[in-house]
Amino acid sequence: MISAPSASRTSIEAMTTATAAAPPDLKARVTPEPFRHRRFPVGLAGVFGVFAAVCLWVVWRTGPGKVPFLDMFERTSRMWPNAPLPTDSQYILREPLGQILYRLLPVHSTNVFLALHLLCLLGSALLLASWLCRRLGPRSGLVASMIMLLAPVTTVLLLWIGMYDAFSILVWVAVLVSMDRRVGWQLAAGLLAGFQDFEQMGVGLLMVALLPQLARAAGLRPRVVYLLGGAVIGKLFLEGYLHTAGAGSGSRLSYLERWDVFSGLVGSTTANAPLLLWSALAGLWGFAAKALYDSWGRWSGQQRVGLALAATLWFGSAALSADHTRVLAMTSFPLVVMGAMAIADRWRDLRALARLPQTWLLVLAPPVVLLDYTSVQMGIKPGTWGIWIF
Repeated sequence: MISAPSASRTSIEAMTTATAAAPPDLKARVTPEPFRHRRFPVGLAGVFGVFAAVCLWVVWRTGPGKVPFLDMFERTSRMWPNAPLPTDSQYILREPLGQILYRLLPVHSTNVFLALHLLCLLGSALLLASWLCRRLGPRSGLVASMIMLLAPVTTVLLLWIGMYDAFSILVWVAVLVSMDRRVGWQLAAGLLAGFQDFEQMGVGLLMVALLPQLARAAGLRPRVVYLLGGAVIGKLFLEGYLHTAGAGSGSRLSYLERWDVFSGLVGSTTANAPLLLWSALAGLWGFAAKALYDSWGRWSGQQRVGLALAATLWFGSAALSADHTRVLAMTSFPLVVMGAMAIADRWRDLRALARLPQTWLLVLAPPVVLLDYTSVQMGIKPGTWGIWIF
């Protein structure tokens, strides 16, 4: 006979053996994992909800507005390419895509002009977001789109609705889309870039050439020779047409012929260098500094020299312009998109991304937009939306 204690021990051993031999799903039911240790990844609906919240936050902190001297821009577009402009403003005629499209419309007014540029901005945003989702997948694509929403370029575009930058951004998106296609597409995109804004697009493409590691990190294959070659052809075609149409001559740098203007810009740049530096990337500096710290030791000497040259070209072009932050944002647009793609691909879990201090720096740090070294007022103000009452 078996005693009671022995029977009890035998039963316990049998239960332990049965639990150990049980399949994984049965073991999980016997000893459930505490709820606090479970991980539930954020689904697509959750990412989309965060994306919508970021959109509202960006609009609220920026306070969208129309470009100063809207009447002048509208009149110039209506009379393109023979609008009477001073020599130092003739460069406006050399941003032609929006002006050509506006001339083709059956109705002309400042309200129609504003609506056209707003639709162009929305179309560019949708095209960029859809391309990012195709390249990275829906969730990572939306994360990259959120990063672009929080970048200084979005602030610049929303502050001055009605400016030709709306069509320049559309061209930049076309250039980016072409970077994973054959050289013929890149040549055509470069031609469009040179036709619309040769100077800014040229600076941006040279920066892409000097920092090929960013394009590789984003999985893109830019053929900068074809892009720049197309840009030169587009610029020559535009100048040839303007000459035959009797348009005035002039460039962006014509105002620098005056020594007082040139010396004033140099002095202001030196005095306001820290503010200019912050306005270049604003909250994105957290991610940029971390990436530079992690990559510097692995970079070759050639890559470090390329970074130094790109930074010199970037800040030098902004220092010689009165629209400092706008120039910084427009010329760096392709590199910022590539950086956003690398961030979204590196942190695919939105929860992990939200725990990074540089993410909160990006969300909360206020952008600064400098115009002739004066900070432009931003944010929703009483009467802000009155500009939309037609």
